[in-house]
Amino acid sequence: MAAAFQTISVAPLIGSSSAGSPEQGELVYQAIAPLIESGQMVVLDFIGITWFSNPFFFEAVGRLYEALPGERIRELLVVEGLIPRHKQMLECVEEESEEYFKDPESFEAAYRRAMDAF
Repeated sequence: MAAAFQTISVAPLIGSSSAGSPEQGELVYQAIAPLIESGQMVVLDFIGITWFSNPFFFEAVGRLYEALPGERIRELLVVEGLIPRHKQMLECVEEESEEYFKDPESFEAAYRRAMDAF
C-alpha cells in the first residue's frame, strides 16, 4: 500500500507570489512540521511563487533539521514547482541547516572566530 501524502500549496498559504520573509516561512513550517514529524509524506508545491529568499527557506524547511535527521526529511518531503536556481537555493539551505543542527555550538563558535578575524 502506498503511503498517504498531503500536498501543501505555498502560494495560497502565504498569500503571495513572493516568498521572502521569515514570517512567510514560519507559516509553511507550521503547516508541514506536524505532518512530517508524525511520519506523513508531504508534497510542498511552489507553483505560483516567483521569488524566494534564504531566510524564507530556512524558516519553511531548514528548521525541520532541528527535530529530524536529514535522511528522514528527504524520505517524507517532496518539493515541486521550483526552477533549478530556486531548487539550488533550497538545497543549500537544507545542507547548511543539517550541518548547523548537528552541532549548533561548534557552528556558532566557528562563526564567531571567523567574524573576530575581521
